[in-house]
Amino acid sequence: MKLRHAYFIVAALLAIAAMRAASNIHELSPTYDETAYLSVGNYYVKTLDFSKRMDRPPLLAVLGGIASLPTNPDIPEWNVTTTQAESEKKFLYNMGNDLDSIIFFTRSVSLILYVLLGIVVFLFARDLYGQNAGLFALFLYTLEPNFIGHGILATSDVPIAFFMTLSIYTFYRFIKDQNIKNLTVTGIVTGLAYLTKFSAIYVLPIMLVFGVIAIKLDAIKWKKFTTSFIAISTITLLVINTGYVFQGSFQPVLEKGKSYQSLESYFKDKSDLYASAIRFTLFDIPMPVPHYYALGLANVVLHDLSGHSSFLLGEYSRYGWWYYFPVAFLLKAPIPVILLLFATAFLFIKQGFQNRTRLAEYFLISFSVLYLLVSMQGSISIGVRHIFPIFPPMIILFGRLINHVDLENNKSGKINIKLVAIILVSVWYIITSASIHPHYIAYFNELVGPDNGHLYLADSNIDWGQDLKNLKLYLESNGIEEVKLKYFGTAPPEYYGIKYENLTCEPTQGVIAIS
Repeated sequence: MKLRHAYFIVAALLAIAAMRAASNIHELSPTYDETAYLSVGNYYVKTLDFSKRMDRPPLLAVLGGIASLPTNPDIPEWNVTTTQAESEKKFLYNMGNDLDSIIFFTRSVSLILYVLLGIVVFLFARDLYGQNAGLFALFLYTLEPNFIGHGILATSDVPIAFFMTLSIYTFYRFIKDQNIKNLTVTGIVTGLAYLTKFSAIYVLPIMLVFGVIAIKLDAIKWKKFTTSFIAISTITLLVINTGYVFQGSFQPVLEKGKSYQSLESYFKDKSDLYASAIRFTLFDIPMPVPHYYALGLANVVLHDLSGHSSFLLGEYSRYGWWYYFPVAFLLKAPIPVILLLFATAFLFIKQGFQNRTRLAEYFLISFSVLYLLVSMQGSISIGVRHIFPIFPPMIILFGRLINHVDLENNKSGKINIKLVAIILVSVWYIITSASIHPHYIAYFNELVGPDNGHLYLADSNIDWGQDLKNLKLYLESNGIEEVKLKYFGTAPPEYYGIKYENLTCEPTQGVIAIS
């Protein structure tokens, strides 16, 4: 296939995926986590005060704020008498700002990153296995319903998958061609990942694992890797500090003399030695990162240690389950993707790693395994979206399967079993992806189906507060004036003209809507 034809297919696949995702930009009400990104970004851009919403790094919010500047929104005053949620709600719903335009511009940033991730998937798979493999990997990526659903949301889940995948790709390119340009790009991309979501904290430690692998494979000398890793880490820290305009850099995480009730509550059942060590780390050691980054990361860690209400297979838990993400993957990933995963694993077991591509294959597999294992140790079990970063590396590796399928005309007359299998799986994949349109967030595979998904998983796996507009349309089309509503979200239903009564646990009559 000629190169220009391949690029045409790439453009077509990305355009179709982008249009499918973009079809929901105006149709979905703000999801639970979007409220923060939609509101605080404009505050960051106009004030450069990063003390608000410290539980997430500012990059996406800032990009969204810049994108929505054409709407010229007013921002509320954040002060000690106003809670974070009150200020966010006021900005979005009570100040006369053009909410639909703010949503459009902010979500468009996520859509761009979703498309860019597709380009990285294509380039990485093409570099490893050839042009056809790159196209196959891109085909799989652009049909993945979970990514289509979350690809337009103003949240960090697809963007962090983009930056993490890109950091693997740039680090691999650096190992293959050890020059200043590749090193610098790797450091910048890694820094941007750290500015996107706190789960990026694992990227540099995983790069150490990559380094050990590269040294073992004689791809780099240990002294060269040591100096390069220090340089990459330094650039990463520089990017992080720049992202916060160096606010509070080289300060301890917490200020002495202040009371931190949540921290003291956490220490109640801990040993004095452990508590003293943590206090010393938080109160006495200057950190080479901005104060609000360090404080935000500490809050996220404390949140994880304190637990989060979770639901799985009909059970509730405060601290989650170690097997939550494997189960969520088996229920939320399309069956064709799962079949390709087993086929690729079988291929690696049977044939091992290829000499030309084994370095990247080790990187992609070790990243996916390590990230999944680390995620399984946490107590915040609320969505398959938290393991999105393992999807692109997995899909890239699927590209290897194409090299074992004869795509040319079969002159022998025999049935090409491998080609038939790939075609059948691809057709199945197209049908399952199309069948869930436009409700991609609520996708569940054929093991349980979307209608039964709520019996197995909850939260962002199925309903994240995105359907207030659709509820309003349903009520209007059926002549229903009022509804008993239990809503899981942050948007006020009355903003969308929904007349409702809060649903309680008491027996009741009437039309009931549960989110």
